[in-house]
Order: sequence, then C-alpha cells, then structure tokens
Amino acid sequence: MAKDIFSKFSFKDYNNLLERILENKNFSEDVKNLLLSMLYKIENAYEDYITVKTNVCTKNEFLRKLIRIIDEKCNDIQFIKNVDEKVYTINRETGSIKVLQNEVVLLEAIIELSQKDIEFNEKYELIGNPLKEMLIEGSKMNQVETIRDFNGWSWDTPIKDMQNINYNVIFQILLILFGNKFMDELLNDVKENDDDEYIPNNEILRSKYNNSFGLTVDETKLEEDVDYIEEMKKKLKEEFGEELYLEFWKTLIKNIIVIYANKNMEYKENVIQRQLDKKEKIEKMKDNKTFLEEISKNKKDINNKIREIDELLNDETALKKEYIERNKKLENKDKIFSVSHLAIMLEKQREELLKQIKDLNKLMEPREFLVKKEQISKKLDFYEDLELDKEDENEQDKINELKKVFLKCFNVRIKKANKKEEVEKLIYELRYFELLPINVYETKEYKEELIETEDILLKKACEMKIFLKFSENEKLNNDILRNIFTSRIMKLQNIIISLAYNEGLLSIEIYDGNIHDKTVELPIKQKTELAVKLKRKIKIWVK
Repeated sequence: MAKDIFSKFSFKDYNNLLERILENKNFSEDVKNLLLSMLYKIENAYEDYITVKTNVCTKNEFLRKLIRIIDEKCNDIQFIKNVDEKVYTINRETGSIKVLQNEVVLLEAIIELSQKDIEFNEKYELIGNPLKEMLIEGSKMNQVETIRDFNGWSWDTPIKDMQNINYNVIFQILLILFGNKFMDELLNDVKENDDDEYIPNNEILRSKYNNSFGLTVDETKLEEDVDYIEEMKKKLKEEFGEELYLEFWKTLIKNIIVIYANKNMEYKENVIQRQLDKKEKIEKMKDNKTFLEEISKNKKDINNKIREIDELLNDETALKKEYIERNKKLENKDKIFSVSHLAIMLEKQREELLKQIKDLNKLMEPREFLVKKEQISKKLDFYEDLELDKEDENEQDKINELKKVFLKCFNVRIKKANKKEEVEKLIYELRYFELLPINVYETKEYKEELIETEDILLKKACEMKIFLKFSENEKLNNDILRNIFTSRIMKLQNIIISLAYNEGLLSIEIYDGNIHDKTVELPIKQKTELAVKLKRKIKIWVK
C-alpha cells in the first residue's frame, strides 16, 4: 500500500517535505537553498540516469532516502571557503558536515554521513580493510553520479571529479553482478526500500506527514548480522559455477589488495612480509628432516605453555597472584573482571594450544604434509602474482584481468537470458560498462574478448527481434549494430541509422531521433547486399 502512495508522489511533494524539515534545522539560508537546489538537480537528472543505468533504485526511493538522511543524521552543515582544504569533512558522532558550496560535493558528504561502519569477520584480515575502502569509495562515486554525470540533457563522465577510477570500475562490476539492493544493504544504514514509508523525526512533522500521506512503518526491526563476503561467494558460485566463481573472486581480491597496497605502505609491507614468510616455509619444507625437527621444537614449546597454564589453574594462590600481576600492567578499560574470569581466559587459551598440537601432529603425517605444502605453494603464487614491486603498473594489469573475467560472467548471463526484457537490460548494462571512465590501457586481448561478448549479445538481440537486422552477413550486421555500445544517446530505442557506401567505406550516420549524433565509417573489402535501403533513416530498435 505504501508503494502505491509513493508512486503518486510528485517532486513538489518531496520538495515540500524537505522544506518542512529544513524549517526545524539550524542551517543558514545558503545551506538550505543549496540542499533544495541539490534536490531539484536530482529530480531533473534522474529520468536520464535510470534510463542509462539499470542497476539503480527508483527516484522515489532515492529522494526519500536522501530526505531521511538530512532529517535524521545531518545536525549541522557549514560551508568552507578555503579551496586548499579538503572539499568536505564529516563527523558521524555529531552529525556535522563542513563542505564546499557545491551540490555534487554536498551530496557526497551526505552519502558518506549515512554509510554504516562496515566490519568484516576477523578471518578476512587480509582483505577486510581493502574491501571496505573500495566499497565505501565506490558507493559514494556511484551515488553522486546522479548529478555528477547527468544534467537533464546530456550524459558525461568527468574523470577529474572521481577520486579513484579503478575503485569505481570494480564497484560497478559488483553492482552489475549483485544488483543495487544487495549492495545497498551492505553499505547503508538508510535502506532504499520502496515498501517502507519515511516518517520524519520531528513529532510535529510526523503529524503533518501522517495527515497528508497516511501510513506509518515499524522502525524497530532488528537486522541480523550477515556475512556479506560469504553471501557474495555463494551468489557467484550459484550463478556462474565453481570454476568461474573462483577465477572471478581470486581476480577481484588481487585488484583490491594491489590498489590498497599502492596507497598504504604499512599494509604493503605486511603483504610482502606474508609473501616472504610463505617462501621461507616452502624452502624449509623442501628439507623434510629439518622441517620435522622444527615441528617437534614447536610442539615442545606449546606443551610447556600448556603445563604453565595447568599449574596456574590447579593452584588458587598462584592464580590470584597472576590475576593481580596482569591487572597491574593493564589500563582500566582492559582490566580482567575477576579471578574466575582469568580462569576462563586460560581455559580458552589452553584449548587453542591443544588445537595447535593437534594440527602439528597431523602435519607430521606424509599425506597431510604434502597437502599443506601445496596450500602454502598456492598462497605464495598468489602473493607473487600481485607484483607489488611494479606499483601503478600492476593496477593496470589487474584491472584488465578483472574486466576480462567479468566478461566471462556476463557471457553466462547472456546465454541464460530467455526473455526480451532480460536481454534489453543486458544491452544497457554492457553499454554502461563499456563507457565507464578508465585510466588503464585496454589490451588487444581484452578488446577482442569485448567484441566477442558484443557479438553474442547482438546475435541474441536480433534473434529475439529486439534489433533490426541490417545484413544477413552476421559480421557486417554486428559491426553496424555495435555502435550502440559507444553511443551516449540516453535512450537506445531512439537511435536511428542511415547507411551509405562510399569508396571502400560504409558510412553510418547515427541520429538521436531527428538530431544527428555522429558519423562512423566502417572499412569494407567489398560491397555486401544489405537488408535495408541505403540513405534511408531506420530505427535499429524494433518496437
């Protein structure tokens, strides 16, 4: 029911709601005007944005979410005048923003203020921080795209306004594979859920809002902790199979590690040290006798620790003394609660040490030794493949690798698609993906794989009669149609083509309705009979 109500909302409703909220905010008039201007620009650009990019929420969802953030999380917004300062700073605890007087920058600051603090399980120690940074930065760039790249009549992707282009490429790949809803749940406290109705914080506003628009929602639902990394792996495995899932995931992880390491020297040194440790361990394992002697020494050290713990647990006086000694060295916030609490800690430590003994005993078995050696060798190969000594060059290589594996996943989707609307969505997604801003050299191999993906999709689109066939020669037909993937005409259904032969070239005139967009010349070895008349304007998208 709430969905039906909001489907009838006009921009005026949201504008009025924001004005009411701003009446109760202690913002300057300039700040209030910029917020209203930002809302207007989003409204003006959103139809083009949602046409070009299919993996987005509805306009109602986006506006409602934005207004809710302003109402509930933004307590203070001030402009900064010194352009040498950071373009914005936020304080989540106080809900304050200091920002340049610019709608795009203000929107980014508001989005960052609403992002939840992503915490990954400690088992993801190596990739936790790199993945977190990529998701946070990618999400901001993704959401400000609404007014950064769209102005109501054109679509442009200004590289200079993007903090990290490679993060954006990775995030957009994840967005295509997992969808907007999944990524939003992972990243934001305020959800883009069209089934929820937003009720303003202020009680007077709540009353006005309910009188005007009716429904309320239960805002006390508790969200269960979700291991999103495991969810991502599960979704990839289910859709693309074990082999492709592993290839994509491994390539994804390499990308985020390399980018993060190039920005963070401490992390980079940590990864390099892991590589050296694995290399050292492999070298030791080559000499079975020395390796077994080291295991025996480790077991002896662990058994000594277990004996010390047993002595403490069996001697109440010694345990109390240990409790006092430990607490002397700890700050108040870290002090052990009681002697019995220390006993529990020691028991857990003892269990962990026993587990280590068990693992070492298994490692002494020949079969287990070979398995472990193979595992360490694979990890060493992974670290060496990061090529952290190459710095920025390795980012370029890894991004190209990721894009190639993504195309493999995309090809699976094309082959599985059996409905017109599914294929139409894939056409828009591939066009958007190809026009992502990049700062890497696209290899010949990648370009060949991209053309192959285009060919698979174009063939299916023609078979489903989405596109008009310009020639029975499949290669020529695809070479004509593939121009849609490099076109910034918002609505592909509006594209009109006129063809003409001219001295070894096929001239392709491309129009957005009646407006000429560009001319593309296609070299041809010999004239081929076309299925359409020359110099005739023809819509490529069949109704």
